[in-house]
Amino acid sequence: MFARLWIPAATGLGSALLFQVQPLVAKWFLPWFGGGASVWTACMLFFQVVLVGGYLYAHGLTLRLGRRGQAALHLGLLLVAVTGLAAAALSWPSPLTPGPSWRPGLEAPPLPSLLGLLALSTGVPFLTLATTGPLLQAWFVRLAPGRSPYPLYAVSNAGSLVGLLSYPLLVEPRLDVPAQAWLWTGGFAVYVLLVAATAVAQSRAGSLAPETVRPSSDASAPDSAGRGGSGPAWWIAYAATASLALLAVTNRLTLEVAPVPFLWVVPLAIYLVTFIACFGRSRRYRKNVWGLLLLGSAASTALALLHGSGLPLPLQIGTLLILLLSLCMVCHGELASSAPHPSRLTAFYLSISVGGALGGILAAVVAPALFQGLWELPIAAYLGVVLLLASYFREASPRFFGTPARRRATLAASALVFAVLGTGLGWTVFSERSGTILSSRNFYGWFVVDQVEVPNRPGEHYLRLVHGGIVHGAQLDVPHLRRLPTAYFGPNSGVGRAIRSAVKEGEDESRGIRVGVVGFGVGTLGAWARPQDTYRFYEINPDVIALSTGPRPVFTYLSDPGGKKEITLGDARLSMEREAAQNYDVLVLDAFSSDAIPVHLLTLEAFRLYRSHLAGPRSILAVHVSNDHLDLEPTVRALARATGFYGVTVWERAKGLALTSQWLVLSPSRERLRVPELSRSVEPWDGPERPVRVWTDAYSDVLGTFRLLGTRRTPSREGTTGR
Repeated sequence: MFARLWIPAATGLGSALLFQVQPLVAKWFLPWFGGGASVWTACMLFFQVVLVGGYLYAHGLTLRLGRRGQAALHLGLLLVAVTGLAAAALSWPSPLTPGPSWRPGLEAPPLPSLLGLLALSTGVPFLTLATTGPLLQAWFVRLAPGRSPYPLYAVSNAGSLVGLLSYPLLVEPRLDVPAQAWLWTGGFAVYVLLVAATAVAQSRAGSLAPETVRPSSDASAPDSAGRGGSGPAWWIAYAATASLALLAVTNRLTLEVAPVPFLWVVPLAIYLVTFIACFGRSRRYRKNVWGLLLLGSAASTALALLHGSGLPLPLQIGTLLILLLSLCMVCHGELASSAPHPSRLTAFYLSISVGGALGGILAAVVAPALFQGLWELPIAAYLGVVLLLASYFREASPRFFGTPARRRATLAASALVFAVLGTGLGWTVFSERSGTILSSRNFYGWFVVDQVEVPNRPGEHYLRLVHGGIVHGAQLDVPHLRRLPTAYFGPNSGVGRAIRSAVKEGEDESRGIRVGVVGFGVGTLGAWARPQDTYRFYEINPDVIALSTGPRPVFTYLSDPGGKKEITLGDARLSMEREAAQNYDVLVLDAFSSDAIPVHLLTLEAFRLYRSHLAGPRSILAVHVSNDHLDLEPTVRALARATGFYGVTVWERAKGLALTSQWLVLSPSRERLRVPELSRSVEPWDGPERPVRVWTDAYSDVLGTFRLLGTRRTPSREGTTGR
């Protein structure tokens, strides 16, 4: 009974909980670390490393202890996990979500701090769940001798898939994060009961006798003597390449759209589907078919990367996901083909987990330290092709090569494939550097500074800050024009109108104004500063600040004469929570990572904080919502209503050095928005509005803001969008 019902049930439930807790806690910690895509990469690194620990524990447990010792030790681990969750529930908002007092300080290094919080909140429960697959399969062999345990691997991945997909589609839109954590804890309690009962049952069964496990002739019991490479080194290589591809694709998607659970889940779901397809009873892996698709998708990806973010969003996403699907099918198909006898299954799964963690380390630690761009994506694609061709050569019989001439022809053809594909993928790396003055990559993202010729003005250039293919600011490289505000911050932009109206507010225009800016960019708004004004910038990325500071800054808006200009390093919300009221006449919200927006800056708690820093009822909050992929206006409108703001929408079309922009200009005073600067050529918020649930720190639904087919509403389809 245990083998047929309880073990599959415990396996599926444990895997669902294992993969549902990942987006849950990542979403909780996302606003604590700037809301960038690297938060998810760091979380994945943590989970992959703990997964190795779980597999290592299962391997050592089944290798070193007898059946009663295994049951006793694992029951102890289950008890520790339950006790830890109960203790956390007494002092935190939920058993998995530490309270605000645990939020790290501004000076704390982000990666170690995040890993420490993950270990504190989910370490032991996740370690317990990580043991599920190999341990229960080993017990399955004892309780059901003669039956192959490998279909349970497909059950495990199916449970993981259910857990993943249910999060963005069912759980996230309906529950806030603490409620999600309580629901998860209830599921974990059921899991503990199932595993505890199984542990007791196997302790009373006979000893594991590997020789009694009959090799099966069906596809669910592959043999290492079959196709592809075999042995721990090959297992680790296949698993590491698939893991690297998973995180590389996720990084690219979240950089261009938004670092949100939905875009974390889709690539991970594809990753799991390939495991299910390759390890299930009905084998779906056909090397020739998937190998050909991998070659084609790698070439398509090279073209897509060369084209950049100008491609329509569906085409970008489709190209990347097809590459991930084909590469993971090849890697996981080869793993399934080389799976060993069940007596070695814990070593097999341990190797897979080590490879997965290695891929995570390459993506989260090595790549940001060594690479100036997102080069791990073309590297992963190339490694996938290398492993594919290597598996063909390993399987080939001596007769395959035949004569020396055929051997040379085969090697020459293979070398040609490597050269052509390597050139195509490598060219994306070199093309990113063409015209680039400098580039930087760290925990908070990746950017480049390049030089572009001014349209219709030969010999004149301007410098741009580009993050993920999106322009975040520009400055003319002409001495007498360097102080002109450009891009999204010109005189006719929403923020330009807001600042001009603030200068004219009242009878004395000589009075200085205070302006707060969330997101520094290249410091363009400093061009608006008059000698009597104060501009305070909040920026989380020190490398961005370095572009405008020092003895030889790349951008000079900050150092140019005019007003008092201050910079606060750190997440804007954390900084503003620690500050006294700043009494801003204008507060500007312009913090984006590529085309994505840190969700924690668009929550009810954030807007209440912004209002507390305004000078009075006639102050202005200007929110930059230009976005190619997300329609954020309904969300901001809902937040404005909830916090007592009135608003207008200000569009500016691309013209000259001005880029198409959409600003939402808010004020606690309706009359304040009726001044000439803010009442001409704007869209008042008078019509009916689409009902939207207000976002909070515990609830957000970015999936509901996606534009269909990448379209966007603009006053005109002419010109280009900078964001």
